[in-house]
Amino acid sequence: MKQAAPPLPSRDRIIELLLWEPRTVDELASEIGLTLNGVRAQLSGLERDGLVARIGVRHVGEVGKPPSIYALTQRAEAELSAAYQPALLALVESLRESVGCDQLLAHLSAAGQRLGAEVQATTAVGILERLGARARSTSLPDGGERVEGASCPLAVAVAGEPATCELVRSMLATGLDREVTIRCNYETRPTCCFELHEKDCHKRETTTRERVPEERLPHGRG
Repeated sequence: MKQAAPPLPSRDRIIELLLWEPRTVDELASEIGLTLNGVRAQLSGLERDGLVARIGVRHVGEVGKPPSIYALTQRAEAELSAAYQPALLALVESLRESVGCDQLLAHLSAAGQRLGAEVQATTAVGILERLGARARSTSLPDGGERVEGASCPLAVAVAGEPATCELVRSMLATGLDREVTIRCNYETRPTCCFELHEKDCHKRETTTRERVPEERLPHGRG
């Protein structure tokens, strides 16, 4: 006989319920079978992670303070969606086919500049972690900085189209106002790696194609 699937952890169950509609602590506790304090503890963690927010109160006609209503944030819904990376890959591949390699990189660079102009983080590690990668920074002998990710926040798209890294490179360069070079790993599974240096006004500006070395672009395409 087929075994039933194990129950979801309380945190995941709360997220699942809030996907359908906002709820109060009492309502969540009743549906999950958790104590009120247990639900509050889970909601506190979800609020801290930016996944849940209080959106108002529910007036129930009873004496006392009306209960708060909790809902998922846009960030939570974005993180729960599995559509973004496949959609990005499809868009990038369509652009390559219609405009060619150089124009594809130019479009990715422009998109990265838009993102970089709005970024809130002040370090390369902070930017990559806001994108969903775990990252670390080491100093280079020439005074620059190497930032490596334990993974790639755009892994699905990059595995299909390595040139997608130009979007992140351009975002870092714009957000931090520094020269950024792609050193990403494309073997087995993509991982981020970028080298950053202070801008040199006497240094020749690199072309868009040079930012993603030819050997790292897919063969037979372009």
